[in-house]
Amino acid sequence: MKQPDSGYRYLNAVWTAESDVSKRSRLRARLSAEADYFLGSVQAIAETGEVIGADASGSRQAFYVFGPPHVIWVAGINKLVPNVEDGLKRLREVALPLEDQRMKRLGAKGSHIGKLVIFEREQPGRITLVLAGEPLGF
Repeated sequence: MKQPDSGYRYLNAVWTAESDVSKRSRLRARLSAEADYFLGSVQAIAETGEVIGADASGSRQAFYVFGPPHVIWVAGINKLVPNVEDGLKRLREVALPLEDQRMKRLGAKGSHIGKLVIFEREQPGRITLVLAGEPLGF
């Protein structure tokens, strides 16, 4: 997707090139809202049908909830849990500590849960979940 000849316009390269932090944030939000597709992941997928997504700033959740007409989630089998309660436990006890460690290795203060969304139902065809048959991410 990042290759110019892929047929896709990979928007991350556009907003990350902006050196002014406040302009970069606004540009990222505008490009994400106007995109045809938004690619990301979630922290837990309940066998009862709910999906849990969280991040510190809400930069992904905003566009999962409202924005592009097509959202694609790619998640590993490590995200599967029996129910919402186990999903929240997984988020707080597995995903968050690992993300916190990752951010600290990058020189940041760490991470926290700033925005949390539990998806129960969506318009048919808007969100596609690709469940990989192996563990992926946190």
